[in-house]
Amino acid sequence: MQKADDSSISIEELLEEFVSMREGHIRMIANLPASALVQMGNANGSDISVRAIIFIIAGHLAHHKKIITQRYLTHV
Repeated sequence: MQKADDSSISIEELLEEFVSMREGHIRMIANLPASALVQMGNANGSDISVRAIIFIIAGHLAHHKKIITQRYLTHV
């Protein structure tokens, strides 16, 4: 997998984008009715619930926090 060229983006811009995306996800999830959590859909040929997607989003957040820490905060 090829990494994105982020050499022209400042740490401040990266963190601002990160926070914005996280806040958007939180608002989206908070506005879902409870009945939506058990709804099923299909992602890449696999059945998946909305609840499972929420857990995937949370795990993906942890993944990106780790990358940010390793790549950008080691010399702070």
